Amino acid sequence: MQNNSTVSYTIIEKLNEAPGVFSLVLETQGERPPFIAGQYLTVRLPHFEPVEGKSYSIASTPSEKNIMLTIKAMGEFSRAILAHEVGDTITTSLPYGFFYPEPDESSGLAFVVGGIGITPCMSIMGDLLEHDYQKPVTLFYSNRTQADIVFNNALDTLAQKHPNFKIHYFITREEVIDPNFNTGRMTANFITTHTTNPHEADFFICGSIDFTKDMWKSLKTGGIEHTRLFTEGFF
Repeated sequence: MQNNSTVSYTIIEKLNEAPGVFSLVLETQGERPPFIAGQYLTVRLPHFEPVEGKSYSIASTPSEKNIMLTIKAMGEFSRAILAHEVGDTITTSLPYGFFYPEPDESSGLAFVVGGIGITPCMSIMGDLLEHDYQKPVTLFYSNRTQADIVFNNALDTLAQKHPNFKIHYFITREEVIDPNFNTGRMTANFITTHTTNPHEADFFICGSIDFTKDMWKSLKTGGIEHTRLFTEGFF
């Protein structure tokens, strides 16, 4: 059921993606609201602050039948959402937001991501690759440990299927003896060195407020025009 501003969904699947991170697959009666990859929903919970709800990015692609929200338990509100189980109902806003690329306006795309910031980027990258996007797409993805990587298998599958999609994983809190992983924090120099035509590419930065701010500043200082830097900060 939906009115002009809210939609009611039934949880039809709950998936454990990583420690403290779960995906809720949501089904609505009638037509699912359309959205652009990279947009988000505001979830509203009765008797919880803030009363206007909190926003969570859509992790699924627009071609999928149902919407998927992938949420990390990092506060009272998110833990209350994740206390819901299959068969429960939640209410959200309609999709909105402006964190998405205009693919024809760059030589390629780089996604600079920390932790749960992968959610809108997963939707965007999946949507582009579903539609046979031919320009280079590179993901730079930082997590504390290997176990914390959300969508690890799905990302690796995308990379195997699409030669123009490359992934660089970074692990900051443990040593990883694996040539496919980088130990330590990602740097603007590494990102620009491993991005095709970096001064003509668009960069989408998503993660915690501090991560997003630091990476935006580092890339701008490293010579990337601010008009090619797009951010979404999570808190």
